[in-house]
Amino acid sequence: MKRRINGTFRKLYILSAFMMCLPMVGRFAAPDDNTSVVYAEGTTIRNGVTIDGVDVGGLTREEAKEKISKKVEELGDTKVVLKNDTYGNVETTLGELGLTVDYDEVIDEAVNVGNTGDIFKRYKENKNIENGKGVGYTSIKSVNQEKLSSVVNAAIGSRINEGAETTLIKKDDGTVKVTASNVKMSVDYKTVTDAINGELSGEKGISDITTDLVVSQNNDNSADSLAEITSLLGSYTTDYESAEDRMKNVERAAEILNGTIMYPGEQLSFYWTISPINGDNGFYKATVFIGDGTGEDYGGGVCQVSTTLYNALLRAELQIDERDNHGQPVHYVDLSYDAAIAGGYLDLVFTNSSSAPIYIESICDGVYITFNIYGKETRPSNRTIEFESYITEVLQPGKDVIKDDETLEPGEEKVTQEAREGYETELWKFVYEDGELVDKVLINTSTYSPAAKHISRNPKEPEDKDKDKDKDKGKDKDKDKTEASTEQNTAESGSTEKTTEGTTETATPSDAAKAE
Repeated sequence: MKRRINGTFRKLYILSAFMMCLPMVGRFAAPDDNTSVVYAEGTTIRNGVTIDGVDVGGLTREEAKEKISKKVEELGDTKVVLKNDTYGNVETTLGELGLTVDYDEVIDEAVNVGNTGDIFKRYKENKNIENGKGVGYTSIKSVNQEKLSSVVNAAIGSRINEGAETTLIKKDDGTVKVTASNVKMSVDYKTVTDAINGELSGEKGISDITTDLVVSQNNDNSADSLAEITSLLGSYTTDYESAEDRMKNVERAAEILNGTIMYPGEQLSFYWTISPINGDNGFYKATVFIGDGTGEDYGGGVCQVSTTLYNALLRAELQIDERDNHGQPVHYVDLSYDAAIAGGYLDLVFTNSSSAPIYIESICDGVYITFNIYGKETRPSNRTIEFESYITEVLQPGKDVIKDDETLEPGEEKVTQEAREGYETELWKFVYEDGELVDKVLINTSTYSPAAKHISRNPKEPEDKDKDKDKDKGKDKDKDKTEASTEQNTAESGSTEKTTEGTTETATPSDAAKAE
């Protein structure tokens, strides 16, 4: 009986101890899939953990993110060579191909090692690290196929399609016909992009990348395909009459784009298509926006070309992938209707999102520039669209900016730039069917920064001419007084001499002694 009682108590003791441990086990259990992990401030990554070969041990999540982001910047400079024996090689960099690196997820995984999960999982992970079994993670890296297309087109596009010509025939009934001569070649951008991304997926360090630039005959460039281009989808015109060199730039950029055929799904970068923007490519120096003001550089005026094309594309209702507004309003369109171009970081990029090829026509007549987009019209005839821009907020300029300029006269001030209000704006598209509004779409939002008044001045105090005149008058008066006093003294002196001379004879010896 005694033994049974002890056995019973022993079982009860073990069961009680087990029940007491359950809450503690729950504390160490891995979080539910629907629960986000919250790290205590200062949680560091275990030593021996790497991301893309970079040691992140001992770092917090933010410190690791900063270190990896610097590595990504360096990775953007990696050289890429696209080889083609027929049309020539294209040399570029991962950065120019739009390299993106998704490292947030792998940083989270790196922080998790030895820091999350149940006690057994953490023990095993930490023990492996202690035994020299480091943990390495690889981020997901990729280049942008559209950027690749733009870079290749700018480098060898003219050589690939040399001899291939397209002709636009406008018919009396308002329709058009496009014909092509010779075979148009196309780059297999998907294959090239996949090849580069494959090189980026390895766990080893990334060095210069070399891959083949695959070029083949474009089967879409057939009479049947181009026959679908029959209608005007969108058109827009602006007035470009201005300085001679600026007008030449507008006409040159328009010339490069004229006759472009884009097949369904193809993308075009305005900047890379007209590049390089320099004297060798037919561009001149003209006025451009620089910060709050203006300056001179090659290609001044090409933004009016991209702006005119942008508005034609909007009316054709094609896909706009990238568009940027200027920092300040332009004179040739209203707010939110502009599309700025600068160095590739400001660009107009669009895709032929229609089901048929499109043909881009540009016309410059010395005063007006017009872009016409032709293709296959699929929109209902009772459907119309309108665009309207709105100012949502007026931004006030800051304090005057004063700059010392000693080339000015002392105390002189000169306004070199007037103050300018800024604006927050929106561009909307309104869709009508049989004259009734059926839909409205926000096209873009734009910010035009305000600008303070800029004043140059010479801080030196100007000479007070009135005071100088008063001083001169004072000097003249003092001079007159001095001269008058001198004459009076002279007269008085003469009288004394006369008196002396008259009285010398009668003067006593003692008086004479006093006088000397």
